[in-house]
Amino acid sequence: MYCHNCGKENRDTSNYCTSCGTLLHGAVSANRSRGVRILGAIGTALLCCALFLAVQYAVVFVWELKYIADMYPYGSMNIDDISSALSDAFDYITIIADAVTLFILAIFFRLRRSSLAKSAGWQPAPASRAAAAAVTGLAMQFAVVLVIALLPIPESVMDSHADTMTAMTSAPVYIRLLSASVAAPVLEETMFRGIIYRRCRDAMGVPAALILSAAVFAVMHGDLLSGVNAFVFGLLFALLYERFDSVLVPMAFHAGFNTAAMLIPDGMDSVLFIALCFAAAGVAVIGFYLVFRRENKIS
Repeated sequence: MYCHNCGKENRDTSNYCTSCGTLLHGAVSANRSRGVRILGAIGTALLCCALFLAVQYAVVFVWELKYIADMYPYGSMNIDDISSALSDAFDYITIIADAVTLFILAIFFRLRRSSLAKSAGWQPAPASRAAAAAVTGLAMQFAVVLVIALLPIPESVMDSHADTMTAMTSAPVYIRLLSASVAAPVLEETMFRGIIYRRCRDAMGVPAALILSAAVFAVMHGDLLSGVNAFVFGLLFALLYERFDSVLVPMAFHAGFNTAAMLIPDGMDSVLFIALCFAAAGVAVIGFYLVFRRENKIS
């Protein structure tokens, strides 16, 4: 249906215009004010984050107990040993926690006589656009590395980011791929775009939903540099979701971006690496065009 205020076409399931936030004619408001709907959307975001963190901490706690039980017969342990073990198990914990969180979300929507796939926007998307998004994500990782290298970022921020990335690279390659390229994109796009962004968009319109969902996504990433990076790409992922009305395209971009982080070689000649990053930036520009371009309609 079309908004009587701004004229934008909206989905039939929307009660409020996704552009200006006006209540659509014919929409059922159920006597709920816009303020109540916004509070409901914010509550959804907070509950999702609480679930995400609760499952993460629960898995960490169980992993700690398992480590202590395994090491107890061999003598004393200290907090550094446990911290080191948790760091080595980062990707394993991520895979398990993400799978458990998805399972809980699926049960929740099932109890509401719905499905997680339908509620989170697992609609089919053009395969060519999803593939282009994945390649663009790969290229964007190299471009981001170049930008970070050129910016005057404080050493303390870089050290904190390096510690976070070190914890994410201690597992075997196939485990890291499963964690970063499958588990993380599937859960995070389902939760942050499919549930949080979608609920916020229907309550407060696209601009506010973009900022709020990206901010929540950023807060859930550990260090400052990762948080800023997550905010920027959270905006981009939400735009991809809005463009295709499907979580699969941002999921493909996210998977490509995370995969590239494991492909960046160590010890490469600086000149060659800079040239590679500039080439990747060019690929990313072309990729954005291919992903976002409008199809020419034949009348």
